[in-house]
Amino acid sequence: MKRRIIVIFMALFILVSFVAFIVLVSADKEIIVSECNKVKNGNIRVYDDKVIITKDLYKVHTFFKRMESMYPTITESSIVLYSTNISEICVGDIVIYNITETCTEEEIKKTFKSPEGVELVLHRIVEEGIDENGVYYITKGDGNKINDPCKVHADNINAIVVGVFY
Repeated sequence: MKRRIIVIFMALFILVSFVAFIVLVSADKEIIVSECNKVKNGNIRVYDDKVIITKDLYKVHTFFKRMESMYPTITESSIVLYSTNISEICVGDIVIYNITETCTEEEIKKTFKSPEGVELVLHRIVEEGIDENGVYYITKGDGNKINDPCKVHADNINAIVVGVFY
């Protein structure tokens, strides 16, 4: 019984750690947190010896170098859980998009310190709008002072982050 309580506590901790970490570490920065619930309660199974999160096709990525643009939300030791099933996008979501499909070469050089080889970007959506090409999003790295210079249209978003483990 005690072990099950610990496992349940760990599962709850994992689910709220993303928001709690942002609030504790980034008190001096305004970070918009998504109100969309990407992992529903029915997708979480708690057992005595493990916690299983299921939904469509989740993928996991571990970062081995510091991503200054998303620090402190995502660090070199973070494990990012993301989904390529993008049915709902909200302001506050962290998304992965291909910058070469959304920005000019000049905008890429202006945005990134080392733009060579940069294709996929992992940043938070901070605004939503509509133009002649449909719905678009403005993104920003949590560690950056200014928004990214390009509009990111929904069809340019490759994946959406559903969880970050520390």
